Amino acid sequence: MLNLGIFILVSAGNHLMPMTTLQLGTKLAAITIAELILLEGVWIMKQTIRLMALVCLAIPAAAQAIFIDVGQTLRADFDLSALTPAGPYTYLRNAFEFNDFLDDGESINVQLFDTEGAPPVGSLVVTNTFGFDIDNVGYDIFMPTPALADGIGFLLFQFSEAIDVDSLFVRGKLVANDPETWTPLIEASLTKIPEPGTLALLGIGLLGMGAARRRKKA
Repeated sequence: MLNLGIFILVSAGNHLMPMTTLQLGTKLAAITIAELILLEGVWIMKQTIRLMALVCLAIPAAAQAIFIDVGQTLRADFDLSALTPAGPYTYLRNAFEFNDFLDDGESINVQLFDTEGAPPVGSLVVTNTFGFDIDNVGYDIFMPTPALADGIGFLLFQFSEAIDVDSLFVRGKLVANDPETWTPLIEASLTKIPEPGTLALLGIGLLGMGAARRRKKA
């Protein structure tokens, strides 16, 4: 005898398949669970994308701590325009402070620029020749032709060892033998120039955040 129940259409041909209430309830429950799993999976996927994006964004952010590895470049922007004496200057004095040490024999390659896109107006290789490690160093960069007429410029540094830079102070002077012509010391704004890999991570992070936002709207 055919069990009492209801009939539902199935995709396998045009046949009617008998199904009891219990069987139907079980099937509906299975479908509901599958839908919940699917919805949960979508939520998990969204959260995973969001987390990956945040991680990719956090790595470049962490890189903004002024730790400079070998081969990386540190940029220092300065503005002496409001100071007396005004530019142009013949010398620019730099005073570096480090969170760790510049080892004995290690060096800093320095380039001084007046404007973006122009050749450097001065350069210098500073080497620690003190015979011991140092946590600060000061030096003067000579400019053969007086430059920095508006008092604004920037420096690029590369270190022969990985180092954690704390700060850099700058002052300018025009007259070589007159100490009174130095401007007051100002602190430069330090920025590590991102490597291509860091820029790629930043791009991936932004794309991930955008994808997660689009999925949320959908």
